[in-house]
Amino acid sequence: MNIGEILTKAWQIVWKHKVLWIFGVLASCVEGGGGNNSGGGGSRSDSFVNPESLGIPLDGWMQDLIVFFSNMGATPDGYGGFIAIFLLLTCVLWLVAISLGTMGRIGLIYGALRADEGVESFSFVEVWQASTDYFWRVLGLWLVLWVPVFLVVGAMAAVFALGAMAVAGLLALCLLPLLCLIIPVLFLANLVFEQSTIALVRNDLGIADALARAWSLVRDNIGSYLLMAVILFVIQIVAGFIISLPMFAIVLPAAFGFAVGGEESLRTTLFIFGLCFVVYIPVLIVLGGILRAYVWTSWTLTFNRLFNKPVYAPANPATLDAY
Repeated sequence: MNIGEILTKAWQIVWKHKVLWIFGVLASCVEGGGGNNSGGGGSRSDSFVNPESLGIPLDGWMQDLIVFFSNMGATPDGYGGFIAIFLLLTCVLWLVAISLGTMGRIGLIYGALRADEGVESFSFVEVWQASTDYFWRVLGLWLVLWVPVFLVVGAMAAVFALGAMAVAGLLALCLLPLLCLIIPVLFLANLVFEQSTIALVRNDLGIADALARAWSLVRDNIGSYLLMAVILFVIQIVAGFIISLPMFAIVLPAAFGFAVGGEESLRTTLFIFGLCFVVYIPVLIVLGGILRAYVWTSWTLTFNRLFNKPVYAPANPATLDAY
């Protein structure tokens, strides 16, 4: 396998077929970083029950709306309604992110296969419509692979925590070698998932057949896959650092201005930082989508080279006899 040829052609494909950038952005919905939201407890506050205590003139429907939501809560502070709505919106957004991320992955694979076949151009609508044929199978593949992994990792973490509390860390130390297996297990699961997804789209396979084919290919070419994984990991680290450099350029002057000016400049500093951050967000999203498109295209070409079969299999099951 010529790794240099794969990396070079992957970039040529991504740069030529810029429609893949969009699917890279979609794939980043589930592969990008996430944030955690947390809140602390406090004393009883009637700010929501009595909007006038906020110091903001609230009249009519706005005041009624705030009172309504504050009184929905079953918690002592009256935040239960907000918590329920927040959790509901979180679940909805999570489902939307999973769906868009799945379509993004499929679109990247499909587009890379078409480009590797020699197709000169394809539209977003064409790739999107073709990707819908694989959506539920790829989503099922994700559930089959990752739900057991999450359960095992969660169980090991729980046992580790309970052991640490029960016997002052003795049992936790005994379980430490098992916890060290989490990293290689997650790496292998992610590698098999990526290759299974490519096998499913490339050859229009079912979940079980895609897993079997991907596992066989990874097992027989573990050295090549490990080398490619290390190279792509380094590329993502370097590219991610370069993409993040403007953020440092925003944060450092803001921090310096706050340190010099004290509390008086806090509002101005936060305003400038927030404005620059909002302006850079679209650039950050696009660059992240390009990077994601490049990584998935590289893995798709790797699968093609190692599988040593015709480059592209149409979605029509009638054509599978050729394989």
